[in-house]
Amino acid sequence: MLPKTAGATEPAVISVSRRTDIPAFYAQWFIERVRAGFCTVPNPFNSRQPPRRIDLRPEAVRAFVFWTRDARPLLPYLPELDRRGYRYYFLYTLTGYPRILEPACPERAGALETLRQLARHVGPQRLIWRYDPVLFSNYTPPEWHRDNLNGLFPCLEGVVERMIFSVIEPYRKTVRRLRAETAADFVLYPDAFTVSAYEDFIGWMALAAARFGIQAENCAQAGGWSAAGVGQSQCINAPLIHALSGSPVSDKKDPGQRRLCRCTVSLDIGMADTCLFGCVYCYATRSRDYARKRYASHRPQGESLCPHVF
Repeated sequence: MLPKTAGATEPAVISVSRRTDIPAFYAQWFIERVRAGFCTVPNPFNSRQPPRRIDLRPEAVRAFVFWTRDARPLLPYLPELDRRGYRYYFLYTLTGYPRILEPACPERAGALETLRQLARHVGPQRLIWRYDPVLFSNYTPPEWHRDNLNGLFPCLEGVVERMIFSVIEPYRKTVRRLRAETAADFVLYPDAFTVSAYEDFIGWMALAAARFGIQAENCAQAGGWSAAGVGQSQCINAPLIHALSGSPVSDKKDPGQRRLCRCTVSLDIGMADTCLFGCVYCYATRSRDYARKRYASHRPQGESLCPHVF
């Protein structure tokens, strides 16, 4: 049975990817699929279904939206994407958390240099910083975040114009990993999953960001922060994609995302449980060991990121 085709009639927005960090770990696979003109994506809820075939030809792609913590492996391929006529922008996560929470993420200095390189290539309008999630714990209390951001804001002035944040969500995977994979002395604040507990900090953050020309926006959460200048984000951003592609983009909410998510419809070509950064608050990875096992099955010439049945 042939894979079901998606994106063949109208150009699609391609998410690369909410489920894993394709630029960091699978850049070669991505560019091979661009050259082939398609990839396949298994149903994340039913591996017995035929994989979905996603058309990646330039005329079938409205824009690529790259989600990453480390774009360095993808940087050499950006000129090729440009020559082929693709439009794209980056959602770049940089938090600078301690290793107890982010055991394998790039060091802050390296991440900042990569952001600067990207800004030189794509411009700050196509480079959006994610400070996500915001998490209060004994390792990362509010004063830690203030010191951390006071070090980041000056480095990102002129590099980015928008920052997107959200307060950590109590997903079962997240709570389980925080309990299982952190040190014995790690303690979440009692109200760490309560958005209202972050209000004073978020008000400060928005004002501090604005002093460096950075607009703070919240991702998919209800919070009364408009008085502090906090907007509601749209990570898969219809107006930005319209500006990149030169043609109107539907701002219809993606029904597959959270209730308060404002992202427009996109097709995600990633797979869960394949990211090696090992962030213990991640909702898309059940464990680092399982992610390593799936990564070992990856083949850069494969049609899908990993085998469909695993």
